[in-house]
Amino acid sequence: MSETAPAVLQMFSNIDGKTNAKMILASRDITFNNLYILGCDETGNQDTYQSIQMESDNLYCIIDGCIFERSNYAILG
Repeated sequence: MSETAPAVLQMFSNIDGKTNAKMILASRDITFNNLYILGCDETGNQDTYQSIQMESDNLYCIIDGCIFERSNYAILG
């Protein structure tokens, strides 16, 4: 068991104060392993809906040992 916290995956504001529409657009199979995934930006803003988006049919998305938190509705779509 690791003695450290998991890596954090989170939206972050650009210099103009806006965030990108999506954090990840997956067009191939993707694996999330031991991550702390936040559905808000660094200020706590939760305006992004489904910040991780699957962009193709029949993709495998493996999620293992992850924590999803602070989402306005759904982080993954």
